Amino acid sequence: MKTKPHLLIQVRFLFCRIFINKNNMEKLILEEIQRMNLLSKYDNLKTLSEQANPALDIAKEIHASVSGPGTNEDKFKNAIIKIKNAQEFSLINSELKKMYSNLDIAGWINDDMNADNLETVKAISNHLKSKGVNNTYEITKGIDANRKPVDYFKNNSFKILTTPAAATTADATTDPWAKYPCVVSHPNAKKTADSSGGVVYLINGVYYYGNGRKMLANKTMGNYTCNDPEFKTAAAGGATKNTKAPKTAGASVQSRVQKVQTQLGIEGGTGQLDMVTLQKMIDKLSATTTPATPATPATDNQQLAQLSQQINALNQAQA
Repeated sequence: MKTKPHLLIQVRFLFCRIFINKNNMEKLILEEIQRMNLLSKYDNLKTLSEQANPALDIAKEIHASVSGPGTNEDKFKNAIIKIKNAQEFSLINSELKKMYSNLDIAGWINDDMNADNLETVKAISNHLKSKGVNNTYEITKGIDANRKPVDYFKNNSFKILTTPAAATTADATTDPWAKYPCVVSHPNAKKTADSSGGVVYLINGVYYYGNGRKMLANKTMGNYTCNDPEFKTAAAGGATKNTKAPKTAGASVQSRVQKVQTQLGIEGGTGQLDMVTLQKMIDKLSATTTPATPATPATDNQQLAQLSQQINALNQAQA
């Protein structure tokens, strides 16, 4: 039996779709496997911690400069020159001691810097002193290949004379969050920790760190201070309330009546509507406007109604 042409076309079309879909599916599966392999090597929390922890970054640079055979003196020096203050020096030492050999900065200087590294040691020493970390080292005298006198670094002589805590202000010896009470006291602050155990606060989708850095929702890093709008708004408890006392209705009416009395030339007008002053106002108004009610009303209510109409007429004439 012969296959109908249109049926043959449909079968071919179906096989083409299966072949194309198979290729696309294999491609998608391959891409997904590659993506999963990449993610398996990517520790997101650790990376975010490192971005927000400059001390850890510098410690890793120092560690890399002394790892393996030999020491990269320039890389070692350049990493230490990034230290901003004595508090950060202490944090870097703490991170370094978590790595192999349990050595801090002074320990690595004494372990890896030899006699010929005097200039490197001198540069490191001067920088640390400028940041409040007092230190000392010794120099030995010698003669170079040309028989000229030369100074050398005395091995194992580098020492920290004062601890970073003694060389810094009171802020450096206390909780780092003492500098940022606006974060800790924020009504939406949620206390958490990064991968190294450091305290981090999450506020409205933004992570705040105790070194003045924050990580936004899009994973980018930035600086913050307690003068930023989000902290001022929180401290104020929302929109500023109007605490100015409103004027009383009576005072407003009295001031307007007093103004009319002054315009009419009534001496001693205080804005009060006693019977004598009221009659004076009616007489003044009657001389300049056409009264809307009888000139001599029988009751106080009629007098007030007449006064109101005549005041309105005066205001329209002045306008």
